[in-house]
Amino acid sequence: MVRALVLAAAVCVGLAGCAVDGGLVDADSPSAQADRAAAARTEEIEGASAVTQSTMLAFYRSVCALQTRYRADLKAADRDAGTLTPAQYRDVAATILGGRAAAADGARDSAHRLPIPDLFPDEWRSAQGELVGLFDRLGQADRVRAGEMGGVDLADTDRLRGVARDLLAASAQQIENENPRIRVVAQRLPASKQVRRDAGELTECRTPS
Repeated sequence: MVRALVLAAAVCVGLAGCAVDGGLVDADSPSAQADRAAAARTEEIEGASAVTQSTMLAFYRSVCALQTRYRADLKAADRDAGTLTPAQYRDVAATILGGRAAAADGARDSAHRLPIPDLFPDEWRSAQGELVGLFDRLGQADRVRAGEMGGVDLADTDRLRGVARDLLAASAQQIENENPRIRVVAQRLPASKQVRRDAGELTECRTPS
């Protein structure tokens, strides 16, 4: 009996182990293959060359910088309508929306120029494409809103103010909804732990107070 158990243990070791219920673990099972692939991927990421990790960090820095510039451009675009004539109110609202569209265009163009690391480059390009698409959607939406605002009848003052209020609110809501996606995209990137730690220390990546 003891000899049988020893032989069984030896077989288990030789065949990459046994399951808890006594069955043999299939080293070629989909789950086992996935585990090995994940381990190899992690090892490759963590062992990336200094040049590759530098490019990874540059990608993060560039994303944070374009976000900072985008926020600054949005702030510059917003103006206090105050007490204005209907024509001024319409023009100010249209200008704000146009400024937001221009800010998104600038961020989109910056995303086009992001540096791409040579490790799993398709994943970095995919992230770049998501960011380009995100800011492109924001820019297009605000350009449409600006055009709609510019076409409102000046004679209907109450409707003009209501339309302006609704369009500006819709623009702000879309910006608020889309911006968190940038963090989601960044979290999926195949970056090493060291790069993520370093990115967290970058001045460009610190959340403004």
